[in-house]
Amino acid sequence: MPVPLTPDPQPPAPGSVSPVTGRPGMRTELFSSKCPDTIIVQESDRDYQRILLYSRTPHLADECIEDFRNQAYCLDMEEFLLLPRSQDTCQLQDS
Repeated sequence: MPVPLTPDPQPPAPGSVSPVTGRPGMRTELFSSKCPDTIIVQESDRDYQRILLYSRTPHLADECIEDFRNQAYCLDMEEFLLLPRSQDTCQLQDS
């Protein structure tokens, strides 16, 4: 199982809105991955849960994808969506 990179966030105050997602009660956790240049993000609230694998490289090794699928399956997540990427990452600039 992945190791959390950040401590558990404090739950939002009742009626507040998360500044990152705009969804009240949303919980976001970051996890390390076996594969280089990747990170796993788990988002959940009362009736919603998903995990995402982000990679800095456009072509991820099949072993990395299979490992992520196995972790998702352990969480009873059987549907899987792979979004192909045709470009390298962009450098973000201050506006």
